[in-house]
Amino acid sequence: MAKTSQKELFDMVMKKEWTEVVKMYKQNLGIHTAKITSSGDTALHIAVSEGSVEMVEQLIKVLDSKGRKML
Repeated sequence: MAKTSQKELFDMVMKKEWTEVVKMYKQNLGIHTAKITSSGDTALHIAVSEGSVEMVEQLIKVLDSKGRKML
């Protein structure tokens, strides 16, 4: 995965642009495993830690529909 995609994902997550994060999950194979923080968190981890239930559900739904592993 390109560093640019990881940086974009990180920026979107930090700005809480969850709709864009969901789009990126749909479009970019493997982006769901991108460790975007120094502690190794993914966008899904951050959504969970923020208590963003709707976004967690959407991210999991995208992963499940693509047959991808959650973590």
